[in-house]
Amino acid sequence: MPLRIFSKAPDFTLQTADDETFNLKEALKESEVLLFFYPKAFTKGCSAEACDFRDHFNFFKERNVRVVGISHDPEETQARFAKKYQLPYTILSDPARTVCRLYDAVYPFGLLTKRVSYLINREGKITVAYENLFKPEGHLAQMKAKIESREREEEKSRSAALEA
Repeated sequence: MPLRIFSKAPDFTLQTADDETFNLKEALKESEVLLFFYPKAFTKGCSAEACDFRDHFNFFKERNVRVVGISHDPEETQARFAKKYQLPYTILSDPARTVCRLYDAVYPFGLLTKRVSYLINREGKITVAYENLFKPEGHLAQMKAKIESREREEEKSRSAALEA
């Protein structure tokens, strides 16, 4: 079961596939973060999921949402994965599954990383959590639906304020 909605997202620091340092707290100063965990680079489902986020990257970029993928694969594998699929977003390596455990993204006995996604607002709160190992395309759909729903609510609020 993923972390609870409105709970504080655990802070962490990991190396990117480009050998840079990523820190969640620092990233949240600039944008929301869509964090998705995937079991293994280059597998059919994980490749499809990563490419879905790639193909809809502008949707998130236009809304100031930083997309970040994480698996337990080593940095070299993550770098090859990002290059092969031309992923325009941050890919992180968590070989010890430290961050995966913080986000309840490890199955019992630590043999497999879960497919789970989180949308984290700039205050560091989880606003969407979605877990589904067998439906990689559902992760993109859930995140987009939440953002679009929020945009509709904000527009309604603006309209109501103008009418008042």
